[in-house]
Amino acid sequence: MQNLQQSINLVLDYVKGIWIKKRYVMFCSWLICPIGFFYVASMPDQYQSRAVVFVDTRSVLQPILRGLAIQTNPAQEIQMMVKTLLSRSNVEKIARESDLDLYTQDEDEFDQLVSRLTKDIRMGGTGRDNIYTISYSNAKPLVAQRVVQETLDLFVEGALGGNRRENDTAGRFLDEQIADYERRLAEAESELADFKRRYSNVLPLQGTFYSRLQSLNEELRTTKLQIRQLTQQAETLQGKLVKAKSLDGFGVNNGNDSVLQTRYDERIRSLEEELDRLRLRFTDQHPDVIET
Repeated sequence: MQNLQQSINLVLDYVKGIWIKKRYVMFCSWLICPIGFFYVASMPDQYQSRAVVFVDTRSVLQPILRGLAIQTNPAQEIQMMVKTLLSRSNVEKIARESDLDLYTQDEDEFDQLVSRLTKDIRMGGTGRDNIYTISYSNAKPLVAQRVVQETLDLFVEGALGGNRRENDTAGRFLDEQIADYERRLAEAESELADFKRRYSNVLPLQGTFYSRLQSLNEELRTTKLQIRQLTQQAETLQGKLVKAKSLDGFGVNNGNDSVLQTRYDERIRSLEEELDRLRLRFTDQHPDVIET
């Protein structure tokens, strides 16, 4: 509370002092203000030209080289490009393209012009990613506009040149990768063909071995089928033979092991042999078998 009272008393003292010396204050104001007004009015007009540019920092190589190489930061590359844009060679180009060199008489004046341009051309960010501003002030509006336009063109050319180089690099990288994969594919196919040639006789499902295996399996199945058929035929003939031996030529059972000799025995044996031979070759429904 005490400090507040002291502050109020100090302000009141100042007000009282100004009121007491008001004549001096008015005299100084009348003397200084016209001088200030005249100085401000005599200052040359300054025109500022300003451009805003967006730079796409998305790299063409970024999705291609992901996981294959160390990725550079495109934003850092843009920052480096902004810094190198105002190099002496670039500023000299801006001065000549904007015709400012016509106002110089010799090399020294041109060097001074380049130095002033380097300090007066302003480049910076806007607080948003990839958006930059280029500004320049001059007494002549057309000069300010030309300087900013030439700076902008140079900046865009640098960005486009970087994109073209990046596209060329990406194209060369893809061509190299395609050639490398084609070489690997050709080597793999050559190795596979050589492997097939060397082991074609033992490789499954292909080559001579498979054909022979299929043929032998087919022959084996045919032979087994023929064996079963012949076995059945032999069993059938054996049963009929036993039955025939137990009967005489007129269907009468002999009743003992003795054999009754007739004049048809030789004919019967011949027919039985022929029947056996035919049954080995044909089925029971074959006409020759039925006739016999």
